[in-house]
Amino acid sequence: MPTSSASESGILGDGVLGEFILGGGVVGNSPASASVLSLIGNVSVPTINNIAHYIGEDKTFQVKIFQADGITPANITNWTFSFTVHAYGDPSTIFYTKSTAGGTITILDPVNGLVQIVCSSADTLGFLANEYQFFLERIDIGNTFLTTIGLYTLRST
Repeated sequence: MPTSSASESGILGDGVLGEFILGGGVVGNSPASASVLSLIGNVSVPTINNIAHYIGEDKTFQVKIFQADGITPANITNWTFSFTVHAYGDPSTIFYTKSTAGGTITILDPVNGLVQIVCSSADTLGFLANEYQFFLERIDIGNTFLTTIGLYTLRST
């Protein structure tokens, strides 16, 4: 069973979220299918991207969050994040979540907008190989908004 840690950017579909440009632009070598839903301070929300990995695989994802200009990294000092995987088309059916409070999301470089999400093999055991959806959001009181959303594809091993 493959196990890896993401340290590169732009390898979408292989479990690496990569560098997300909020509000559109290019993600790694792939064009971003982005739509700007709102603007909070200097950060626009969210980019739409897809990720994939294998059922029962330990996986580490990294996300780089940018300001609305798509060039300047967002300063995410003291932000709190939540990552949620849910049923396709049904955000009320949640399969698993990760959070900074739970220690499964770490802000690696706050000044440069770099976040890391750790998913354990147990998170996807019992899942069917299928497409789900995910979202990463800032969840601070008075500053709750999505940073990244997209398809979450689980492959059989």
